[in-house]
Amino acid sequence: MTARFFLPLAALALLAGCHAQGKEEADESIGEIPMQHLAGMMGPRDVQQVMMSRPQLAVLDVRTPEEFAAGHIAGATNIDFKNEDFAAQIAALPKDKDYIVYCRTGHRSGQALEAMQGMGFQHVANMEGGITAWQDGGLPVEN
Repeated sequence: MTARFFLPLAALALLAGCHAQGKEEADESIGEIPMQHLAGMMGPRDVQQVMMSRPQLAVLDVRTPEEFAAGHIAGATNIDFKNEDFAAQIAALPKDKDYIVYCRTGHRSGQALEAMQGMGFQHVANMEGGITAWQDGGLPVEN
C-alpha cells in the first residue's frame, strides 16, 4: 500500500522538476529566440525581456488615444483598433519588422494580431493580459 502511494507522488515530483527546469531555460534564452517562434501569446515579463534584447522591436498599443494617454509602455505607438482607419494604418507598417501588440486586457490586441496576420505580418505577438497584466506585474508605464 505504501508503494502505491509513494510511487505516483515520486512521479509527480519528477515531472514538476522537469517543468521548472524547462521554464528557467526558456526564460534565459527568450531574447535569443527568433521572433517567428514567439508569435502568438506572450506574457508581460517575456515581452519586457524581448523588448530589452531587441531594440528594433515595434510595440503597438491598440487602445483608444484616451487609454493610451492614461499610461502606456515606453516607446509604444498608439494605433486605435476601434478607429475606422485601423486597417489602413496597419497596412502602412513594414511587414518584415517584429511587433508586439497589446491593449487593456488582450481582447482587442488578439483581434489586431489576427488582422495583422491576415495582412501578411508574420512576426507578431500579442501580450497576454494587456497593460493590466503589465501593471499588475509591477512593470513601468509612462504617461
